[in-house]
Amino acid sequence: SSGINAEYGGGVGGRPRRKSRDHFSQHYYGYVFFRQLKGEQFKRGYFQKSLVLIARRPLVNLYSKIVQILAPQFFDSGRVAVEVAMHNFGSWEEFVPGKSYQVPLLGQVLSFHVPSVKDKTQPTKQAL
Repeated sequence: SSGINAEYGGGVGGRPRRKSRDHFSQHYYGYVFFRQLKGEQFKRGYFQKSLVLIARRPLVNLYSKIVQILAPQFFDSGRVAVEVAMHNFGSWEEFVPGKSYQVPLLGQVLSFHVPSVKDKTQPTKQAL
């Protein structure tokens, strides 16, 4: 299991910004994983791929971890990895600020806490 502090991005002093649900529904956040392979067999000397995850909430640590897990499997296995991940996402309950979760993702269990404005924790640097 992977412990993640699913911090909201952009808060002052590492604290989440206080925004309404309407704010989140009006914005999208992108999380990207890039892969670049060098090789003479490629027309420009490199082959590049990327996977982009679009989300409605700025849970930077959580969604960054998701693309770190999903992208390599997508690059190796193709669309089936995304289909399995989408099935996993469908089993997750809606995130509620101040609540902790353990959810399945591609054979792993992600453990994380969604902060609320009441959380007084300082940001921590975690090796994800």
